[in-house]
Amino acid sequence: MNCSPPTTTTKVDDVITSFLDDTEQLPLVISPRFDDSLEFISRWLVDNRSFVEEQMLEHGAVLIRGFRIVSPPDFERTIKSLQPNLCAGKPFVPSALASTGRFR
Repeated sequence: MNCSPPTTTTKVDDVITSFLDDTEQLPLVISPRFDDSLEFISRWLVDNRSFVEEQMLEHGAVLIRGFRIVSPPDFERTIKSLQPNLCAGKPFVPSALASTGRFR
């Protein structure tokens, strides 16, 4: 008997999509609808990878904003949810961290 909770798949509508500017459709902004946790956005990116990739092609960029991504490891986990082979085993260092020594 399996006692673990059922795994649910997230849907595209579980986030809010918008744009930074009403006159430009670049970039597409993905922000939390209900859950702003790192676990949620990581799972959402895995479940909705094809949607995100389509939106990147259509809009040129996707901005993930408003989620609790507070450290370089959180950022790396989020990005690798979308691109698991990013950096092929090398550590990912955001440019803000590399230039200032701190994550913003």
